[in-house]
Amino acid sequence: LLSRFLGDGELESFLDGVRRHLEPDGRFAFDVWMPDVASLTAHVSESARFPDPRTGRATRCTERHIWDGRELRTEMTLTPAEDPDAEETLVMRFRLREDSEVVEAAKGAGFRVEHRTRSFSLSPEEEREPGDMSAYVLRAL
Repeated sequence: LLSRFLGDGELESFLDGVRRHLEPDGRFAFDVWMPDVASLTAHVSESARFPDPRTGRATRCTERHIWDGRELRTEMTLTPAEDPDAEETLVMRFRLREDSEVVEAAKGAGFRVEHRTRSFSLSPEEEREPGDMSAYVLRAL
């Protein structure tokens, strides 16, 4: 979820809204995935045919990932089997944030990090590696 906020202001605004809805001294827990972009961008994946939920037509999905050093863009091209010229490309953009960026945004929105774990480890000191998850518990100030 947090990766969908591309700008720092968007993320802080979201976290500020979360804080305003919490009880005094409330907590907000979430996780952040840092994908291995080298693995994602190294190949194009193609699905088996499936019925498009909107049209019911047999469709194939081709997925490509493009990394520009700050954002990950995922392009999904839906191609109907009986009408390849009617393909449609959907684009999703994600901002991949380092742990330090998440912590700074949390502080800016009036939280302190009560707990952070990496890759479901109980040790918050370990550095995050590509493909890892970090889980956070923020406490409203």
